[in-house]
Amino acid sequence: MLRRVSGVPIALFALIFADVEARAQAVSSIDIVEYGLYVADVENTEVLPNGLAANTLSSLCHVATTYNVPAKMGMHFGFRFRTNGPNNGIVGPRKIIVFPADMRPPGSPPLKTAEFQISKLIGSVSYTGYAFDHAWEMQLGTWTTQIWEGNRKLAEMNFTVVDSGDPSVPPFGDSRCFQFSRL
Repeated sequence: MLRRVSGVPIALFALIFADVEARAQAVSSIDIVEYGLYVADVENTEVLPNGLAANTLSSLCHVATTYNVPAKMGMHFGFRFRTNGPNNGIVGPRKIIVFPADMRPPGSPPLKTAEFQISKLIGSVSYTGYAFDHAWEMQLGTWTTQIWEGNRKLAEMNFTVVDSGDPSVPPFGDSRCFQFSRL
């Protein structure tokens, strides 16, 4: 038998309460605090079912602020961002990468985009990016990185991958390095 509280079933009340609590953990906005080219220490690499790799980084150094990325093996590009929200909870937005042309990982179907679930702590500064680990990844053209929560786009940044000899790629300048901490 379902008990009622003021004519509202308890199950419905619990569902509404859970929805309010879930929204309280939502990201209100994202601030991009740095972008460009990076060098990183890769701690671990996991090959995903779609044929792409997910790297776990132990440190990251920002070496140039630019939207132009040289097509060069080992190159990392992306941005650091702050996740803003009403409390200090952990949230799980999605990162979507839109490739300039179909990405063709060996043994996998072509990909127009790649989607990754990410966990971030509200108020913390995090990094998201892409690294060229294989020659088949180095596509010239515009790469778009987006961060979404539900149907709401929180951030978007475009990078243009160019031939590594292109003079529009700035030389690496003063680097700013940081260690990653674990949640």
